[in-house]
Amino acid sequence: MTGVEMLTAPNISPEQSLPAVQILTDVARAAEVRQQMSAQVEVAARGINEQMQQQLEELMDELNVIARSCRKKLRFQIFEETGELFAQVIDAETGDVIKSVPPLEMLETLARISDAVGLLVDESG
Repeated sequence: MTGVEMLTAPNISPEQSLPAVQILTDVARAAEVRQQMSAQVEVAARGINEQMQQQLEELMDELNVIARSCRKKLRFQIFEETGELFAQVIDAETGDVIKSVPPLEMLETLARISDAVGLLVDESG
């Protein structure tokens, strides 16, 4: 041999075997292509999420404009911890929140559950 290690299988002659360097190069290239594709998918998904976020914010702004014309105020917001949309009915005179839909307590509970599930996955993964 010429100093290049050959990988052979039991039923393959040395002439049919690929050099170990070639196999390792092919495996490394496949891993690189997979990583590039994964990065491209992640960028595309992030773009879609940003576009959806922008559309949601525009819709919330429009709903808030409509709500200002009522005697009761409506405020549309995103609950930061979960990304869920919620609305609040507010007394126009006092500014007190009359009702939240869905209730803030439910959103807070959902956030705590999500955090707990995330911790379980992180610890077991």
